[in-house]
Amino acid sequence: MAIPQRTALTLPDPRGVEPTIEMAKWAEGEGYDDLWFADSSGVDALTTAAAVAMNTSRCRIGTAIIPVFSRTPAVLASTAHVLHQLSGGRFILGLGSSSQTMMENWHG
Repeated sequence: MAIPQRTALTLPDPRGVEPTIEMAKWAEGEGYDDLWFADSSGVDALTTAAAVAMNTSRCRIGTAIIPVFSRTPAVLASTAHVLHQLSGGRFILGLGSSSQTMMENWHG
């Protein structure tokens, strides 16, 4: 039995939101299946994922990885709920503990 393959692109573009949206639209047009956002490029992954969700229609949109210590559980849940709505159910929330460097140096 063949294993289904998916093609993914990691975003956001460190140049900002507009280049990220344009790259996402290009990727969707080229047949990419997934768009993944990391919270480590200096551009907020969740906010940018929301903008991309509003400008795409087919690709799954996911986070890899949102640190659980930088937002409260209620904020993470409500943000994921809104992203689920904006994306028409295409959003996948990836959570993790992150790293000591990010938590101490970026968030104090």
